[in-house]
Amino acid sequence: KDFLLAFKSGIPNWGLYNFEMFPSIKWKLQNIQKLKETNSAKHLEQYESLKEKLNSIQ
Repeated sequence: KDFLLAFKSGIPNWGLYNFEMFPSIKWKLQNIQKLKETNSAKHLEQYESLKEKLNSIQ
């Protein structure tokens, strides 16, 4: 949960998992950063939605 939320916020903790060199991870992180810059309200909405869903998992 923590890794996914940190990743979605655009500041992943690479110490938890060593995914930072995977091309698909780099691409997704670039898209997250772009969304934060161009539409921060939408990014926040998506982040909060993910957080809510993850918190519902036991």
